Amino acid sequence: MNDIRIKEVIRNIWTFTLRMGYKFIPYRLPPPIAEEDWDWLIVLDACRYDDFREVNFIEGELKPYISRGSATPEWFRNNFYEEHKDIVYYNANPVVAREIKKSGFNPFYKIFHIWKYGWNDEFNTVLPRTVNMVVIETKDKFKDKRKIIHYIQPHCPFLSLPIKRDETFKDVFEDFTIIDRTRRMLFFYGNGVWKKLRAGEIDNYKGRNAYRKNIEIVLKRVQELISHLDGKIVITADHGNLFGEYFIYAHPVGLRIKKLVEVPWLEVKK
Repeated sequence: MNDIRIKEVIRNIWTFTLRMGYKFIPYRLPPPIAEEDWDWLIVLDACRYDDFREVNFIEGELKPYISRGSATPEWFRNNFYEEHKDIVYYNANPVVAREIKKSGFNPFYKIFHIWKYGWNDEFNTVLPRTVNMVVIETKDKFKDKRKIIHYIQPHCPFLSLPIKRDETFKDVFEDFTIIDRTRRMLFFYGNGVWKKLRAGEIDNYKGRNAYRKNIEIVLKRVQELISHLDGKIVITADHGNLFGEYFIYAHPVGLRIKKLVEVPWLEVKK
């Protein structure tokens, strides 16, 4: 085992230790997000509040909001454990599809799995413009429903960095064996930019700027979409990201660290 992998194992042990510690710290969660007041809920994936605040150019009332999870699976399970047949969900994130498949329960009136047919193989993600196209083409069919739009950005891949992943984000939907899952957890297989940041191949300044660029990219598309939407529009995120805080990168499940659970809540002014 080389030095890099030894460091990865140590980081994972440290993350696991933090996660176990947080299980014994009492904290209050906000109500499930479906209970909040909105007609359109725009969810940015892995968008921390401080970076959003710095780059946001969409007018409205912005405040920090505490997420019910530090990663998408936890956020989804903690928010959508009951039926919400008043909601149509536009989903670009295959992790959401995996959670629905695992539970065997679809809580929504309808869900559009845009990642299934809108995946961009060049960028290894679903681009925001693809999400917009689906929303604009179909939204009028569900005028009596509330709607959630879940973009992948600013989640990696960071579109301004020429980094190819070992495998696509879409692969999270595949069924891995326990051994495969353990190897992926210990050695961070396929984590592209995060692996390079942890190894020092990309410095934090460059990585953080690329992350902020992803926020700008998705917000430009969100701004274009807003003109097509009626009612109360809220922009938020499922969780944040870490760039070396507490020696952790990305967004492990089960960590109630501020930068992971503090996300934006922007009530858009039209």
